[in-house]
Amino acid sequence: EEINAENQSELEGDQENGVIVNHVFEDGPSDKGGIKNGDVIVKIQGKSVDTKALYDEQLAYYRPGDKVTIVLLRKGKEIEKTVTLIDQEGNTEITKKNSITSVSLGADFQKLSNYEKKKLGISNGVKITDVKNGLVRRLSLTEGFVITSFNDQTIEEPEELISLMENANGKYKIEGVEANGNKKYYNFYGY
Repeated sequence: EEINAENQSELEGDQENGVIVNHVFEDGPSDKGGIKNGDVIVKIQGKSVDTKALYDEQLAYYRPGDKVTIVLLRKGKEIEKTVTLIDQEGNTEITKKNSITSVSLGADFQKLSNYEKKKLGISNGVKITDVKNGLVRRLSLTEGFVITSFNDQTIEEPEELISLMENANGKYKIEGVEANGNKKYYNFYGY
């Protein structure tokens, strides 16, 4: 989270730049690297990260398995930590994402990683990863939306969701979660 007028009062010192760590996943790379909730990250590999956008940009230059030096402020004191990056599956090696395409639905679908489930606070679901022309677009479903239930059936696998949607006969009851964690419910008939 970026430092702003509301959260700056909670920080020790007069820190104006950096990114506040809101949540550290137990046994994740930050936890193992010694980063804690409330720390303020100010540099990655020697480059200043004044905003969340700069933080994201700096991390994008590195890959799973890379060791990254992070400078942070904790209770006003500067501390240096080293973190080994992982992907969303928890791997330190680059892996290819397995998306499944449905031409008739006009979208690609992907099974959720354990990290994504934990982050969204859900136990199952399939993510829409690419929307083309087709039913998914007509239903106004967007990339990044996670379908957790379709016509009252819990969704675990992309193939399962595709089969159910392709054979739904115009009735679509969809429950899911947006990328920001907001739950959404849709009912469509006659599509």
